[in-house]
Amino acid sequence: MYETPELGKLNGGGDAAPTSGLYQNDWVAVDQYLLGVVVGILFLAIFQIDTTYPISTPNGPEIE
Repeated sequence: MYETPELGKLNGGGDAAPTSGLYQNDWVAVDQYLLGVVVGILFLAIFQIDTTYPISTPNGPEIE
């Protein structure tokens, strides 16, 4: 015969996922660090390209 489960056991059970805050926070810190490194490298690359090969030369001679 079927017996209904106790509601206290359903709501108060264990967590569905591991909740090790240290592990999760470590990975968030690593992700943020890597994102900062990638953004920094892209910024430097764009700055280098822009200063080495400028699109326009405002003080250069006029070409007719």
